Amino acid sequence: MIRRRWFYVTLALLGVSLLANLFVAGVWAGRRSGGPSSLMLGGLPREIAREVRAEIRANPAEAAAAFRSWREAQRAARQSLIAEPFDPEEAGRRMKTLREAAERLQAITHGAIIATARDLPAETRAAIPTETRAMRRLGRRLERRFLDR
Repeated sequence: MIRRRWFYVTLALLGVSLLANLFVAGVWAGRRSGGPSSLMLGGLPREIAREVRAEIRANPAEAAAAFRSWREAQRAARQSLIAEPFDPEEAGRRMKTLREAAERLQAITHGAIIATARDLPAETRAAIPTETRAMRRLGRRLERRFLDR
């Protein structure tokens, strides 16, 4: 009887330990990835990315609203794709809204990059890519999947 209780206590402690480790690993991974801004600024050199983030933070309400509307548009587009019955017109409208939200978010990011680049010498500006690593990976994946056939 006592052995069985210790078995369950040990099992519960192992479960709690596993959950705590997963939580810590998730927090570490989230901080390491840099969050949403690393998705947009992933290809920039660190010093420039830091300055661009500061420029974006100069008007946090606008950036936060644009990011929120982009995330909401993503969710709505995803929902329209899995809805039953599937409505192609609704999915098209939601995808258009997603493109427009992404464009607004990109305009904010590009404006911050331009404002930062204004004070940089030409050789430093040359290090600023016109696309992020995520977009390059997506482009290569799409090329391999659709164009290399």
